[in-house]
Amino acid sequence: MISRAAFTLILTCALALQPEAMKPKATVLTGVSNRILTPNGDGFNDKIFFTVENGSGAEVSGKILDLKGAQVAAMTPDANPVVLGLFWDGRSGGQVVPSGVYVYVIEAEGKVFSGTVVVVK
Repeated sequence: MISRAAFTLILTCALALQPEAMKPKATVLTGVSNRILTPNGDGFNDKIFFTVENGSGAEVSGKILDLKGAQVAAMTPDANPVVLGLFWDGRSGGQVVPSGVYVYVIEAEGKVFSGTVVVVK
């Protein structure tokens, strides 16, 4: 698994190399590090990182829901002025969640980005 710092650095460098006209001005979800989470503390797939290009500087929030729609966790932001990283460590209230499918919801500028991730123990 690629580390959060390396993932953010790679995307930040990629953005810096793009011509100005190609850089997004709107907020866009540009990456999900992995869709299978194994929060067992071995250092591999213990967290999922979501990368948001935040060219407009909009407020970005993220949450994790179970399949019934109940909020399991709020994602933790990793602030950067252009590329915002959010991550989830497979925990709710400090405890590892049960194995299963979870929904991520990221909101910014009135847009909603969502998808599913799987927790495997």
